Amino acid sequence: VSMWKDLIRRFEPNARFRDPATPAAVVAAEARLGTTLPAELRDCLLESDGVETEYAMLLWDIGRIADDNHLFRTTTD
Repeated sequence: VSMWKDLIRRFEPNARFRDPATPAAVVAAEARLGTTLPAELRDCLLESDGVETEYAMLLWDIGRIADDNHLFRTTTD
């Protein structure tokens, strides 16, 4: 088990780790955003495509990361 998962479980024993993101989903998100994800984030997503607790998402899934970041990069206020 990864050190980051152990750390989350220490503070949030009931955290729910989703199934891993597929490498193809990560590549598609990077292509959509026009950048590569940081290696640490990529590694986390390939182990768990999101981490949820009763009250919050600790790690967004790859789809939300791509969707929200695309929106932030293309919306002007």
